[in-house]
Amino acid sequence: MPFVIGIAGWKDSGKTTLCGKLVELLLLKGLKVGFIKHTEKSICPKENADSNTLCNVLGESVLWGEDGWAYTHKKAVSNLKEIVSRIYPGYDVVILEGGKRFPLPKIWVKSATPPEGVPGIIAYYGEGTQEGTLPNFLPGQEKALADFIADMAGKSDSRIEVYVNGKRFPIKKFVGEFIEGAIRGMFSSLKQRPEDTENINIFLRGKK
Repeated sequence: MPFVIGIAGWKDSGKTTLCGKLVELLLLKGLKVGFIKHTEKSICPKENADSNTLCNVLGESVLWGEDGWAYTHKKAVSNLKEIVSRIYPGYDVVILEGGKRFPLPKIWVKSATPPEGVPGIIAYYGEGTQEGTLPNFLPGQEKALADFIADMAGKSDSRIEVYVNGKRFPIKKFVGEFIEGAIRGMFSSLKQRPEDTENINIFLRGKK
C-alpha cells in the first residue's frame, strides 16, 4: 500500500500550490507519486448524459477522448484505501488534497489554525509558527517537507502487496518473498520479460 499523505487546510490556503511543489520534488527523488483531490461537489456525469447510460448498469466506466481519459465509479461513498489500491497499486506516495476529516497523516496548510477534531496532523506548512511540538515548515522549505514525507514513506520495506476485492490482504515477509520469486522466475523464461526494477500488477478473478 502506498504511503498516503493528506494536504489539508481552509479554502484558498495554498493547498494545490503546495501539492504541485511536493509532487515535483518527490518525483525528483525517484518516487512513484499519485494524486487525489477530494471534493464535496458532484463529479459523476449527469443522468441524461450518453456517457452515463452504461455506467449506471456496470457501476463504472471510462470516458476516453483526444485529450486523455477519465474513470468514473458510480459509488456515492468510496473508501480511500479502495481507491488507492485500485488506481495506484505499486506506488510509493499518494498525495490527497483535502479530506481534512479523513483519519490519515496530514500536513495542515496554515492560513488559519485548524478546526477542532482534525485527525492526523503531523506537521504544519505556512507563515508563522504554530504552538505545540509538531514540525513547522515555512514557504521556501518545500524540499525539507518533501524529505520529511519521503522518510515517512520509506518506513515500509515490503516489495509485494496483495489485495482482495480492493482491500489489502496481509502476508508475512517470507511468503511475499516466495510469491515474488515465483512470479519473477516465471517471467524470466519469457522472450519479452519485465526488468527486475519494474512493478508487476497481476489480477486474479474469482472462480465462478
